[in-house]
Amino acid sequence: MTFIPPTLVAVIGPVEPPLLAAWTAHYRQMGIERFLLAFHFPDHVTDSQRHRLLAAVHDLGIAPAQVSTGPWHEHTNTQLRDALREKAGAGWHLLADADE
Repeated sequence: MTFIPPTLVAVIGPVEPPLLAAWTAHYRQMGIERFLLAFHFPDHVTDSQRHRLLAAVHDLGIAPAQVSTGPWHEHTNTQLRDALREKAGAGWHLLADADE
């Protein structure tokens, strides 16, 4: 029987690059190897903030699966998450408080 590590699916807002690095390291220590991340940047986020975070995720060896900009409406997170789930296929991992 072959073990296939789960895929972590997450929608991320404009966080600080060190927080993203710590978050990624945490889940890598838990055995996560595949990250499907969507980044959403509300209109108030500057281009330099957006570029800095996207460069940081690339430095972590992760290519964002999706990047969106604009207002953060009630449906934004759900739409991005559902698109990631579809890409992940079987075995994606839903983050929950129980993981911590």
